[in-house]
Formats: sequence, C-alpha cells, structure tokens
Amino acid sequence: VFALHGGEAEWVARDGMQMSATFDTALQDKRHHSERLRTMLLSDDWLGDVLSSAHLRLMSVRAEGHRDAAGLVAAMNQDHAREIAALMERRLGVRPAIVVSDLADASDRIAAFARSADPWIVAVHMVSEGVDIPRLRVGVFASSVVAELYFRQFCGRFVRTIDGANDST
Repeated sequence: VFALHGGEAEWVARDGMQMSATFDTALQDKRHHSERLRTMLLSDDWLGDVLSSAHLRLMSVRAEGHRDAAGLVAAMNQDHAREIAALMERRLGVRPAIVVSDLADASDRIAAFARSADPWIVAVHMVSEGVDIPRLRVGVFASSVVAELYFRQFCGRFVRTIDGANDST
C-alpha cells in the first residue's frame, strides 16, 4: 500500500517567483517540481504528520502479531536524516537508528538494527540493494531522488518474508 499525503507548499522559486502548490497542481517549469518536493520534505509540520501516520501503521503491524516489525525512512541527505531523527524523537517519542555514509560503523549499525527490535531506522543511500532487514514493514520515502531505480530499491526493502511471521503484515 502506498499512502500518499497531500498538502500545500509555499516557496520562493530559484527564478524569484512566489509559488504555492499542492502535489496535484500541474507545474509548468520542471524545476518547480523539485522545489515543491524539497519544500514539503523540509516542513516539520508536513513531514511530522507523515511520520506520525507511518508510526501509527507500524504500531498497528506490531500489535497484529509482528512484534519486531520495523520502519525505514529514506532521507535526502545526512543533515536531513539527523533532522528527521530529531523530529521523530520530538513528535513520536522514538529515537531511531541513523545510518549515513560518513559513519565508519554504518554497516555495523545496519546489522545491529536488523537484529534488534528497535522500531525505526533513518538512512541516506545506505539501506538499498544488498541490504536485507526482513522485519521492515513500513517505509517513508522522504528523499528528493525521483529516479525509478532508487524508488524500486527502496520498495524492495519491504517485500521480504519471515518464517512464522503473520502473513497479513
């Protein structure tokens, strides 16, 4: 299930135009598409609502029998990953694992998260092809990368099966 979250973004475009648009708004200039997306992804209100919805879904999956189910947030960059983690702590009371490429122990952190029952991990280009965390069940794609391959790799993290897990999750 891909839950889409609406909302309206307001920003000043690189060309100096004052902009306001929802995700349903057709934009003439391709640059405005990425500016709108970045505006939403950097909004604590909008992203906080998205994370709250995702967390409720994750807690529901856990309550339905997959007690160690986990969620993954794909962030735009390392600063964004840290901002998301702080936002999750403020809004949800959850301290997620953070995995970014400048951490010498990034692979060890991913492995530790995979073995744990911790609910959330926030990553930038670190949890992709070749990484297997079978307990991932909920994802938040908070990345500005719009390449189909990257999105497919992200989605691939959630289609693992676990022996003995509740089939409805």
